[in-house]
Amino acid sequence: RPSAPGRGRRLPTEAEWEHAARGNKTGRIFPWGDRGDAEHLAKRANIFEGHFPDAPANPPPDGYLYTAPVASYKANAYGLHDMVGNVWEWTSTDFTDRGPHAPPAHAVRAAEAAGEPRYAQKGGSYMCHASYCYRYRVAARTANTADSSSANNGARCAADVTK
Repeated sequence: RPSAPGRGRRLPTEAEWEHAARGNKTGRIFPWGDRGDAEHLAKRANIFEGHFPDAPANPPPDGYLYTAPVASYKANAYGLHDMVGNVWEWTSTDFTDRGPHAPPAHAVRAAEAAGEPRYAQKGGSYMCHASYCYRYRVAARTANTADSSSANNGARCAADVTK
Protein backbone atom coordinates (compact mmCIF):
# COMPACT_ATOMS: atom_id res chain seq x y z
CA ARG A 1 0.00 0.00 0.00
CA PRO A 2 1.22 3.52 -0.73
CA SER A 3 2.72 5.13 2.35
CA ALA A 4 5.63 7.15 3.68
CA PRO A 5 7.13 4.70 6.20
CA GLY A 6 8.83 6.27 9.20
CA ARG A 7 7.31 9.68 8.56
CA GLY A 8 3.95 8.99 10.19
CA ARG A 9 2.13 9.88 6.98
CA ARG A 10 0.28 7.87 4.39
CA LEU A 11 -2.21 8.27 1.60
CA PRO A 12 -5.79 8.48 2.87
CA THR A 13 -8.26 5.75 2.05
CA GLU A 14 -11.03 6.71 -0.34
CA ALA A 15 -13.50 6.91 2.55
CA GLU A 16 -11.15 9.14 4.57
CA TRP A 17 -10.65 11.43 1.56
CA GLU A 18 -14.42 11.78 1.07
CA HIS A 19 -14.97 12.54 4.76
CA ALA A 20 -12.23 15.20 4.66
CA ALA A 21 -13.51 16.71 1.40
CA ARG A 22 -17.06 17.08 2.70
CA GLY A 23 -15.83 19.26 5.54
CA ASN A 24 -18.78 18.40 7.80
CA LYS A 25 -21.37 18.88 5.02
CA THR A 26 -22.88 15.41 5.00
CA GLY A 27 -24.68 14.43 1.83
CA ARG A 28 -23.56 17.44 -0.23
CA ILE A 29 -22.43 16.96 -3.83
CA PHE A 30 -19.39 19.26 -3.64
CA PRO A 31 -17.21 20.26 -0.69
CA TRP A 32 -19.01 23.66 -0.51
CA GLY A 33 -22.58 22.41 -1.09
CA ASP A 34 -24.71 21.43 -4.08
CA ARG A 35 -24.17 24.23 -6.59
CA GLY A 36 -21.82 23.19 -9.41
CA ASP A 37 -22.35 25.40 -12.45
CA ALA A 38 -19.18 26.51 -14.28
CA GLU A 39 -19.13 30.04 -12.84
CA HIS A 40 -19.56 28.73 -9.27
CA LEU A 41 -16.92 26.00 -9.77
CA ALA A 42 -14.33 28.44 -11.11
CA LYS A 43 -14.54 30.46 -7.87
CA ARG A 44 -14.01 27.41 -5.67
CA ALA A 45 -11.63 25.12 -7.55
CA ASN A 46 -8.91 25.20 -10.18
CA ILE A 47 -10.69 23.92 -13.28
CA PHE A 48 -10.27 24.13 -17.06
CA GLU A 49 -11.49 27.56 -18.13
CA GLY A 50 -12.10 28.40 -21.76
CA HIS A 51 -13.49 26.48 -24.73
CA PHE A 52 -13.09 22.81 -23.90
CA PRO A 53 -11.10 20.78 -24.93
CA ASP A 54 -8.71 22.66 -27.13
CA ALA A 55 -8.75 26.34 -26.21
CA PRO A 56 -8.02 27.18 -22.57
CA ALA A 57 -8.51 30.83 -21.73
CA ASN A 58 -5.11 32.48 -21.84
CA PRO A 59 -4.78 33.93 -19.34
CA PRO A 60 -7.55 32.12 -17.49
CA PRO A 61 -9.78 34.27 -15.25
CA ASP A 62 -8.33 32.72 -12.08
CA GLY A 63 -4.74 33.22 -13.32
CA TYR A 64 -3.82 29.52 -13.31
CA LEU A 65 -3.38 27.85 -16.69
CA TYR A 66 -2.11 24.67 -15.03
CA THR A 67 -1.83 23.85 -11.31
CA ALA A 68 -2.51 26.52 -8.72
CA PRO A 69 -0.46 27.04 -5.54
CA VAL A 70 -1.77 25.29 -2.44
CA ALA A 71 -4.45 27.27 -0.59
CA SER A 72 -5.45 29.31 -3.65
CA TYR A 73 -9.11 28.61 -2.89
CA LYS A 74 -11.17 28.89 0.26
CA ALA A 75 -10.79 26.13 2.86
CA ASN A 76 -13.65 23.86 3.88
CA ALA A 77 -15.00 23.58 7.44
CA TYR A 78 -12.07 21.29 8.37
CA GLY A 79 -9.55 23.89 7.16
CA LEU A 80 -8.58 21.87 4.09
CA HIS A 81 -7.94 23.76 0.87
CA ASP A 82 -8.33 22.67 -2.75
CA MET A 83 -10.11 19.37 -2.09
CA VAL A 84 -11.40 19.33 -5.67
CA GLY A 85 -9.87 20.63 -8.87
CA ASN A 86 -6.17 21.33 -9.36
CA VAL A 87 -4.90 17.71 -9.31
CA TRP A 88 -6.36 14.22 -9.01
CA GLU A 89 -5.44 13.03 -5.52
CA TRP A 90 -4.24 9.49 -4.96
CA THR A 91 -5.83 7.31 -2.29
CA SER A 92 -4.62 4.00 -0.92
CA THR A 93 -7.88 2.29 -1.93
CA ASP A 94 -7.61 -0.36 -4.64
CA PHE A 95 -9.90 0.73 -7.47
CA THR A 96 -11.32 -2.77 -7.77
CA ASP A 97 -12.64 -2.67 -4.19
CA ARG A 98 -16.33 -3.49 -4.35
CA GLY A 99 -17.47 -1.01 -1.72
CA PRO A 100 -20.26 1.56 -1.94
CA HIS A 101 -18.48 3.38 -4.79
CA ALA A 102 -17.45 0.29 -6.73
CA PRO A 103 -16.59 0.76 -10.40
CA PRO A 104 -18.67 -0.92 -13.11
CA ALA A 105 -18.00 -4.65 -13.52
CA HIS A 106 -16.33 -4.18 -16.94
CA ALA A 107 -13.80 -1.75 -15.42
CA VAL A 108 -13.01 -4.21 -12.62
CA ARG A 109 -12.46 -7.03 -15.11
CA ALA A 110 -10.14 -4.86 -17.25
CA ALA A 111 -8.01 -3.86 -14.25
CA GLU A 112 -7.82 -7.43 -12.99
CA ALA A 113 -6.88 -8.71 -16.46
CA ALA A 114 -4.06 -6.17 -16.71
CA GLY A 115 -2.58 -7.55 -13.47
CA GLU A 116 -1.55 -4.07 -12.33
CA PRO A 117 -2.86 -2.61 -9.09
CA ARG A 118 -4.96 0.45 -9.73
CA TYR A 119 -5.70 2.94 -6.99
CA ALA A 120 -8.68 5.26 -6.69
CA GLN A 121 -8.08 8.93 -7.34
CA LYS A 122 -10.40 11.69 -6.17
CA GLY A 123 -11.17 15.36 -6.77
CA GLY A 124 -10.78 16.03 -10.49
CA SER A 125 -8.08 18.31 -11.86
CA TYR A 126 -7.38 21.54 -13.70
CA MET A 127 -7.90 19.57 -16.92
CA CYS A 128 -11.57 18.84 -16.14
CA HIS A 129 -14.21 21.22 -17.50
CA ALA A 130 -17.63 21.72 -15.94
CA SER A 131 -19.39 20.96 -19.25
CA TYR A 132 -17.57 17.68 -19.78
CA CYS A 133 -16.23 16.19 -16.61
CA TYR A 134 -18.39 15.98 -13.49
CA ARG A 135 -15.44 14.80 -11.38
CA TYR A 136 -15.57 17.60 -8.83
CA ARG A 137 -18.28 15.73 -6.96
CA VAL A 138 -17.00 14.34 -3.67
CA ALA A 139 -18.23 10.85 -4.65
CA ALA A 140 -16.61 10.89 -8.13
CA ARG A 141 -13.60 8.68 -8.72
CA THR A 142 -11.17 7.47 -11.33
CA ALA A 143 -8.15 5.18 -11.18
CA ASN A 144 -4.62 4.88 -12.35
CA THR A 145 -1.74 2.46 -11.94
CA ALA A 146 0.79 3.22 -9.22
CA ASP A 147 3.54 3.85 -11.78
CA SER A 148 1.58 6.59 -13.56
CA SER A 149 2.63 10.19 -13.50
CA SER A 150 1.32 13.34 -15.08
CA ALA A 151 1.02 17.02 -14.25
CA ASN A 152 -2.56 16.60 -13.04
CA ASN A 153 -1.86 13.90 -10.40
CA GLY A 154 -0.93 14.68 -6.83
CA ALA A 155 -1.14 13.46 -3.26
CA ARG A 156 -2.50 14.61 0.06
CA CYS A 157 -1.10 12.94 3.18
CA ALA A 158 -3.08 11.59 6.09
CA ALA A 159 -1.85 10.76 9.58
CA ASP A 160 -3.28 8.54 12.26
CA VAL A 161 -4.10 10.41 15.46
CA THR A 162 -3.92 8.64 18.77
CA LYS A 163 -5.55 9.91 21.95
